[in-house]
Amino acid sequence: MRYYVGVTKNYRTTFRAAKTPTEKTHGHLFIYVIGPFASKLAAELMAIHGEGNPHMQHVSECNTLARKGREWLRKRGFGV
Repeated sequence: MRYYVGVTKNYRTTFRAAKTPTEKTHGHLFIYVIGPFASKLAAELMAIHGEGNPHMQHVSECNTLARKGREWLRKRGFGV
C-alpha cells in the first residue's frame, strides 16, 4: 500500500491506499489527493510543510528529503 495526502478545505491528512485513489473512491473525503509517496515520512512532510513551500512542490522532492532521515529534518527545523 502506498501513502497519499488528502486535502480538504481546512486540512491535509496522510492515508494509505492499496489502489490509486480516484474521485469515485475518495472524492467524498477530499478535494484532491497528492501522491503516491515512497514513505509515510515523505507524506507527512507534504501534509505539514508542503503548502506554499517552494522546496516541496513535487512528490519526488518530499521523497528525497525523507530519505535524509527524521533526525536530519529535525535539526533543520522540520517538526516531524
